[in-house]
Amino acid sequence: MKHITPFYRSINEDFTLVEGECISVLDTFDFKFDMIYADPPYFLSNGGISLSSGKVGCVDKGDWDKAPTVEFINEFNHKWLSACKDKLKDDGTIWICGTHHNIISVAVQLSKLGFKILNVVTWNKTDPPDNISHRVFKHSAEYIIWAKKSKRAYHRYNYELMRQLNDGKQMTDVWRMPAVAKWEKSCGKHPTQKPLSLLARIILASTKEGDLILDPFNGSGTTGIAASLLGRNYLGIDMERAYLELAKKRREELENEDVRQAYKEMVLVDFNGAIQVEKPHHVLVARIGSEAQWDWFEKAHTYILPISKILSMPKLLGTEYVLAFLGRNSKKAKLCRISRLKPQVKTKEQIAEMASHTSGYRPSRDKTYWLIHLEKPLDETKGKIFNKSRLLDHQEERGAYWIKDYNDAIKAFVDVE
Repeated sequence: MKHITPFYRSINEDFTLVEGECISVLDTFDFKFDMIYADPPYFLSNGGISLSSGKVGCVDKGDWDKAPTVEFINEFNHKWLSACKDKLKDDGTIWICGTHHNIISVAVQLSKLGFKILNVVTWNKTDPPDNISHRVFKHSAEYIIWAKKSKRAYHRYNYELMRQLNDGKQMTDVWRMPAVAKWEKSCGKHPTQKPLSLLARIILASTKEGDLILDPFNGSGTTGIAASLLGRNYLGIDMERAYLELAKKRREELENEDVRQAYKEMVLVDFNGAIQVEKPHHVLVARIGSEAQWDWFEKAHTYILPISKILSMPKLLGTEYVLAFLGRNSKKAKLCRISRLKPQVKTKEQIAEMASHTSGYRPSRDKTYWLIHLEKPLDETKGKIFNKSRLLDHQEERGAYWIKDYNDAIKAFVDVE
């Protein structure tokens, strides 16, 4: 094998990144992979517009996503699929994600190369952006081809596990899941990033622990993050150094065991996307224990959540608002939208140093904390008094708990008499 220097390799060597063009890089390897996941260019950068986070923007993602002709697309797909087939074990499988812009070409080239298509999974997004042209149906799906190396080849399918994850019923080829959540972009953004829950399901369906997984179009490294969380080994290839840096940062986050456990629970607990549905909203209700801590909250616009208070990580990662109030029955309260929620773990000493610039607050119990960054309080609560008894039957005395309905939080603010 030719010598190649990794761009990055994790401490336990389960996650490796290589900089370069995938076909030339694959030519340097003399080993093969148990599974390949590929998210190749969709070739939809044609000057069109789309809606993202409520704002109109151009769909163009870069020169790598542009194609001059249909012949160019077919030739491109044939070359990289051929290189991947050469590096796929005889009993291995390949998954390719795409839209109508490229997935038909991929299917044709797979057949030409002798692959056997097993399924075409429809990823039905629960939160697709609106179509602003009003001339076609709203685009709410992407398609994932699952194929084995040849018609006669054996392939792994963890049927019983998939049935278990689907409430004891056979899992279908229509997967209803949300798009990428804000917390998954905490280290930066990639224009075609996929959700961890999607990659986790793919990996769990077709591999076993210790298997080696390849992503020839690494992007933000989601395949590798899911592989690491699930005890698999990973190699990702990408030409863009900025995206390799992003993937490196995401993997480095997992060196913190609290972060790793939070992510692991998120991708394993709910494969139907129920956590991140838009409505009802998840609201973290947080009781703040002291005036000094309240002063921190108001000035830093940051809520500190001790690790010991996180009773359900998946609920936390699906939260959109923080409703904080001082003491058990205090009228001091603020309802804020979360601007950034990530496993930004800080030690007691780090929090104390940050707090020294804003207040006299000092953490006293937990050794590790999460930071939740907030936007300004919602206008709907201005000039109103907080009445905790209006939170219906949610009268827990714990420091933090969750309610699902955003309207319940609003009802707790009443007009001044």
